[in-house]
Amino acid sequence: MKLWRRPEKDPFIRQSALPEDPEDFVYTLPGSDIRYAVTGDFMDRARNHCASVCTANLVLYFKNQEEAQRNEKPLRRSRGELEELKRARALFRESVFSSAYRVLGEGPVFRIRKPALAELHSRGLPCTAYRLSPGDKSALLQALHKGMPCALLIRISPFNWHWILAVGYRHCEDGRTFLQVCDSWNPRADRYLELTGKFFPGIIRIIAFQRLV
Repeated sequence: MKLWRRPEKDPFIRQSALPEDPEDFVYTLPGSDIRYAVTGDFMDRARNHCASVCTANLVLYFKNQEEAQRNEKPLRRSRGELEELKRARALFRESVFSSAYRVLGEGPVFRIRKPALAELHSRGLPCTAYRLSPGDKSALLQALHKGMPCALLIRISPFNWHWILAVGYRHCEDGRTFLQVCDSWNPRADRYLELTGKFFPGIIRIIAFQRLV
């Protein structure tokens, strides 16, 4: 199965295409607006590697959350300092992905819970993780609302399965619910899945991660 190829038609919706209503309920995990790792960052050395990218993005999320809590006030940086920070973050993404890929290897990968927990622990970010029923939309939304990013294995087509990271959701007045995700193909968490649509049964696995205090 060539799971690493991005399909011509994917199920993800751009934010600009979402319905907008002032009454919609919108929730996004604090600290999730970052530059994530994407499969294209590592195509020169890896194939079928969305599981490793998703694992790396869990580390990036919790690391950014930790730094944000440590620096309550935004720091003012010079242009040179910002460039240096950008390079440091790129090196960190590379390091985390390489470490995850050494363990998970080339896909298809159907289970990432234990390797992801081990990687988080090795980075000084101890977490626990909960398996949720793939068909339980309410449990997924509750986990997100409690501050837990969720790794999802989705079935885009019978022979194309893909790991993504959920970091929020939008519940619309018309009853539809859209899951906010980093789709592992774009560096921001600015894509959405309609959970109330026909695609929802395509979610194969849900793992909610929670930081241990």
